[in-house]
Formats: sequence, C-alpha cells, structure tokens
Amino acid sequence: RTIEIAVSGPDAPEWITAKGLLPVGNNNTFYILDSEIIDFQLEAIDSDLSAGDELRYYIADGDGELPPGITLDG
Repeated sequence: RTIEIAVSGPDAPEWITAKGLLPVGNNNTFYILDSEIIDFQLEAIDSDLSAGDELRYYIADGDGELPPGITLDG
C-alpha cells in the first residue's frame, strides 16, 4: 500500500523517518503476513513550532482510510 501525506501549514516538517519502503515486518522486513501486528512510528520534527505545540496527523473525511486492523495515533 502507498500512503501519501499532505502537509498544511507555513512550512513542511523535517522527516526523520527515511523515505521509501517502511520496514514494518519482523526483523525489519518490508512485508507482513496475514494477522501480523504492525508497530511502526513515522517521525518528523518542525523546529519552528511554538513551545508546547505539536505536529498533528489525521485522515480528513473523504481522504481515504487505513487498511483494516491498522490505526493512526498521533
């Protein structure tokens, strides 16, 4: 699956997570088998956020959905 992340705001954050395929499987493989648990965190920073502010991630209405069993926390 491909996940496209659109950024809104005055500037884009700096991604810490490497671009490309994500090593979400066991032993950092690029695949999972049926019913495997995915525990992976995408990381980004925005050096000009005001103190105490945070980056927020969400899927807006009408922008699609994650595959069954996968959740987005942020």
